[in-house]
Amino acid sequence: MFAYLLMGVGAILALGTVLIIVNPEKFGQPDMGRKRAVKFLVGALVMVGIGYNLNLDKVEGPALSAVLETIPQGDAHSWQTGQINNGVAVVVNNHAGYWVKNDEVYAVNGIAKGLSSLSDVDYAPAGIEWGDIQKAVQ
Repeated sequence: MFAYLLMGVGAILALGTVLIIVNPEKFGQPDMGRKRAVKFLVGALVMVGIGYNLNLDKVEGPALSAVLETIPQGDAHSWQTGQINNGVAVVVNNHAGYWVKNDEVYAVNGIAKGLSSLSDVDYAPAGIEWGDIQKAVQ
């Protein structure tokens, strides 16, 4: 909820600031300098960015944790996440592809299946392909 509030307030402030920059007299701010308005705009956009990242952490964070629990400690060196097909795509070490939906981890390729030696991970259902996972995390 807080994430959406930050994004909403930031977006409204950003829109208002852009309108003031474009036509300060019409929007009742003839004495607001462009430099000050740009600083205000940057602050508003930062609010939107923080809210967006807080929201992503709630969705993608648990999915990443679920995937990392299937991999022996020290074997996962890098990871990327993205959203796809009402689930979360996770790529570990640039080659192991996973799809997580409803807290269930699925391997998208044999590399992921082999890397997840701590748990029996099933292959993803038909329609979830490695190419789609790669696009989702970019």
